[in-house]
Amino acid sequence: MGAKSGNSEKRGTGPMTSVTLCVCTSRRPEFFRQFMRSLETLIVPSGVAFHLSVTDNNAVSHYELYIKALLEKLPFASSYGHDPAPGYSNARNGALELALKTPAELLAFVDDDLTVDPHWLLGHLRSHEEFACDVVGGAIHGRRSRYNTGRGYAHGEVRPTIGTSNVSFKRWIVANDGLCLRFDPRFNATGTEDQDFFSSAHRGGARIVVSSYPIVHDSTGDKDANLWNKAKVASIMHRNRIVRFRKEVSLVAGLASAIWGVRFGLKSLPIFLDYQVSLLFKNSDRALQKQISAYRNFQKMVQGFKGLRGDYVARHDARRSF
Repeated sequence: MGAKSGNSEKRGTGPMTSVTLCVCTSRRPEFFRQFMRSLETLIVPSGVAFHLSVTDNNAVSHYELYIKALLEKLPFASSYGHDPAPGYSNARNGALELALKTPAELLAFVDDDLTVDPHWLLGHLRSHEEFACDVVGGAIHGRRSRYNTGRGYAHGEVRPTIGTSNVSFKRWIVANDGLCLRFDPRFNATGTEDQDFFSSAHRGGARIVVSSYPIVHDSTGDKDANLWNKAKVASIMHRNRIVRFRKEVSLVAGLASAIWGVRFGLKSLPIFLDYQVSLLFKNSDRALQKQISAYRNFQKMVQGFKGLRGDYVARHDARRSF
């Protein structure tokens, strides 16, 4: 969505003393329970007020079913909101509205299928102070990556966007006297609302840095199955981008983007060869990584061309069910 011009005077440069963490939950009560239990051991430094903002994006409120009891166990304040209208942007915007009712100088998001390290909050505060930035993308442990951030980016790397799996950002980005950003409802079903949101923040002057200090853990259990699913979701997200170009710009724009996506198919060829060589030398771990990578790239090309004819595929339909 459109952003207002940022006002550097509103950004704040001193130590932050108030933080609100936002989490959205939908159809995954067991993972939400794990997430909430991890917060019970969170270290909140002296002088910092911490608050949890929960948006329940289930069709029927789950507050009495299991959310209320979990909130009552927390050693800090919390707020709850129910938004029955399905959608990633709807849920995140609901959490933001709750968060903006608190005095938080720093806002954060963590996905409900992750667990928070006890030093997570300390890590975000340290990152903002050390990097003098506006947005911090924290580490995600339990996922394959050559970096200790668990992402495709190194510690201290400056990025033009980031996702909401483990992120914190200064209030001015969403405040009425700042950029006043919200998650675009166009992405409710398709996903990538977080990438769009932080891309807009970057264009509005926000500095985004990846950090290994604030850690969350992937609690989805079967890492290999999760990697296959993420590869599938990545290809669906590419398809949805082509659909959006076709519908919102023109068929020519969609076709050009799909043709440009042939590069993913070409990229998959040497990766598939690497997979075969890894099998030959019995390097099973590398072979699996290369097999999944080749599959992801090839499917992105295939799904891109499918996007020239079909409609959007909801991300929650592509995600692994737990």
